[in-house]
Amino acid sequence: MTVVHEAGRYETASADGVAIIVAPQESYGPTDRAQVAQFVQRGGTLIVASEDDRTNQFLSEIGVNARIDGALMRDEQNNYRNASLPVATEVSEHRYTEAVEGVTLNYGSAINTSVVPAQRGTEWQGQHLVNSSQFAYLDRNRNERLDDDEVLEARPVVTEESVGAGTVVVVSDASVFTNAMGERDGNRRLIENIVTDHDRVLLDYSHGPSLPPLMYALLVLRSSPFIQFFLSLTAIGGVVIWVWGPPSRRWLPARIRGRKTSPKHPGRLSKEELIEYLTTEHPEWEEKRLRRVTEAIIRRREQSADND
Repeated sequence: MTVVHEAGRYETASADGVAIIVAPQESYGPTDRAQVAQFVQRGGTLIVASEDDRTNQFLSEIGVNARIDGALMRDEQNNYRNASLPVATEVSEHRYTEAVEGVTLNYGSAINTSVVPAQRGTEWQGQHLVNSSQFAYLDRNRNERLDDDEVLEARPVVTEESVGAGTVVVVSDASVFTNAMGERDGNRRLIENIVTDHDRVLLDYSHGPSLPPLMYALLVLRSSPFIQFFLSLTAIGGVVIWVWGPPSRRWLPARIRGRKTSPKHPGRLSKEELIEYLTTEHPEWEEKRLRRVTEAIIRRREQSADND
């Protein structure tokens, strides 16, 4: 799996791989469009996930006829928690939909395959992989209710069509590929089928939203053996310190720690060693105070021994 931050990576991408573009927010320039289109033309698989109809320009420019409607899909009967999270239950047989019983959208839309450019013929040459239930409708005015001019019917939410020697799959909701919605059984299975069907996966963020900091750090970590090695050493060092305690002054040279002998626990020092220890730890103390504290420690130690 490779994260792509510039479209130039498509030039060297394997035609046996799959590229996933999630919620493209910026327009692809002529050069970038050409690189993506060439990847598909020579046999690559491209997944475009978006509920925004502004993505249609990009789809048109790479030769895809399917169009994202852009209106919010709702389903009062088949949904997850509420009607704005419809569950598309009509699933066609396909390698990507194996064991997929339904795909859950999160404020998603539908895909329009009935409007096909005249220069490409009058019929759409593709396949509906997943359709909504027959109780779904497009809430164009977003008033959260079915109006007289809104129709209940099954609509495609995942489609596939051939472009050159390659394939383009359109998903009408970018959130299908997010962590939260990816936990839904059908969504997770759909993603797994797509990924495991290819040897290489490109995650294209070159024209989409920026990665969250933690996700970016994780991807950098996975792609850098040096950082992994460094963090492993750091973790091992942390375990050693946790088990054995932090480094003490007894690890330092005698000329640095100011005494020739390693300190022992005060409870095990003789009177002379205890005075030496306190002198090193508290050089500002006067001799009378050193001896007074030393005698107090010895008395307390002896009383403790008697109590035992």
